[in-house]
Amino acid sequence: MNPFLKQYISRISASVENLEVLLERHERLLHAAQDEKEQKVQEWWSIGRNLKTMEHTLARLPSLEDENQRLREQNLEIRERTKRILSIAKAISGSIEL
Repeated sequence: MNPFLKQYISRISASVENLEVLLERHERLLHAAQDEKEQKVQEWWSIGRNLKTMEHTLARLPSLEDENQRLREQNLEIRERTKRILSIAKAISGSIEL
């Protein structure tokens, strides 16, 4: 074989091997970038879901506060009635002992 042709083929072969190494490296980098992108997309979706949940909760907050106030008033009224019932029961029990 012609020595120039042999040297040319040898250089082409070395270049092909270098190109193979570069392509493998770029493929790994591409996979890593795709994985990172997928992770960022999932994080973005998670943040979006959390935001929607918070917006929903915030929208319901006034009605929940109103209901909470109503329940507090109802609880206070029940306490007052219970105290009256207890005082009446004590008065009845005191009159029975006489």
